[in-house]
Amino acid sequence: FILIGISIILIYGRMLDNFFYYDEFLWLDNVRNLEQKPLSIFDPIVHPQADSLTSLPVSYITPAVYILYWINYKIFGLNPFGYHLFDLILHIFNSYLVVYFVFLLRRNLPLATLAGLLFALSFAITDAVIWPGAYVDTVMFFFYILSLIAFCSFLAGGDNYKYFLTMFLFVLSLAAKGTALTLPLALFFVERQYASSKISIKQLLKYIPFIVIALSYLLLLHHKSISGNMVSSYVMSSGLS
Repeated sequence: FILIGISIILIYGRMLDNFFYYDEFLWLDNVRNLEQKPLSIFDPIVHPQADSLTSLPVSYITPAVYILYWINYKIFGLNPFGYHLFDLILHIFNSYLVVYFVFLLRRNLPLATLAGLLFALSFAITDAVIWPGAYVDTVMFFFYILSLIAFCSFLAGGDNYKYFLTMFLFVLSLAAKGTALTLPLALFFVERQYASSKISIKQLLKYIPFIVIALSYLLLLHHKSISGNMVSSYVMSSGLS
């Protein structure tokens, strides 16, 4: 654990001196007036690049990130140091959670530590770590992997509240980014690691609430999209004045 934390600080610590960049200006512009328009946290964010498979605009609802940005804005104002510090600390926590999750699956501490270290130092997530504009990814992953951990505890013989905790964390992960829609499938594969018997109807029934939550998110996104209340992720569409 100490090795992972030190490695992250050594590699990413220099980012604490970075200024704001690109979408961060748009986020700041949105949250500074959030108290006057609190329901705007449910307005979809539209990515400028279309989906490679459907050629449709990529959009997602991210109220959790709006709230976190608003909290950071109230604490740090326009000082970028605090926003980067939050990102750094969150990445350290996420790396530790990877270690714990892999340990729950394999009961192998060296393997779990290696997985956490690979995650911590992976170049694939560098943008999300050094760019507060990508809170959507780091925050989503935080709640996503907590959902997996809670589900592992439930499968290992935990109380039913851990099952409902998994659903609650799923909602929070969706509130950060729609990528979390993959969670029900991830939970299914996690259960196959624990189950020694063939798949039964009773086992599949536990996933129905998660599917309902996922469909509800998609319906809300569709409703918001057709209503026209959308925010472009192009920073040029808005600016700080």
